[in-house]
Amino acid sequence: MKKRVFVIVSIIILLVMYGFVYLFTVRLQTKLNTLVKKKDALNLENEALRTQSFYYSSPDRIDKIGREKYKMTEPKYFYIVEMNNGN
Repeated sequence: MKKRVFVIVSIIILLVMYGFVYLFTVRLQTKLNTLVKKKDALNLENEALRTQSFYYSSPDRIDKIGREKYKMTEPKYFYIVEMNNGN
């Protein structure tokens, strides 16, 4: 009789432990899925920002803004100065 009670209690404890492990695994899987979705969204945003960065830093665009907005022009004269570093 004692042996039978011990076996039943042991089985119940194992089932409860299995239930906790299962719930923990399900929570981890849910969290993993959420993080994967966030990673994918961030990758898309990163790609969009890279494209935007290339657009805003293109030499043609910078030249156009300089000429139109700031009324910049090409210099008429320029000098090349050679620097001697003590060599």
